[in-house]
Amino acid sequence: MKDIKKEVFNGNYLIPVSIQGTEQILFQIKNCIFKIYVDGITGTGFFCEIPYKNGLHTLITSRHVLSKEYIYKNKLLIISINDEQKDIKIG
Repeated sequence: MKDIKKEVFNGNYLIPVSIQGTEQILFQIKNCIFKIYVDGITGTGFFCEIPYKNGLHTLITSRHVLSKEYIYKNKLLIISINDEQKDIKIG
């Protein structure tokens, strides 16, 4: 029987993701990424916790989806996360 050689990575390929890593990615897709609906436009965004003092919970999306003007004029965001609609109060 021939000697079995270890798999070699030469730097030109992505490093495989472990099962635990894949489970973490799936958790984030289900619980952190959302669709946002603003004035007939659908965009995407994600929730994030910034490690500052006790943790700063944030909603991040593009400014062409959610502008300052919209935030000042409206007090409610409509999002869907994991195919479930949620209303978020702002302001």
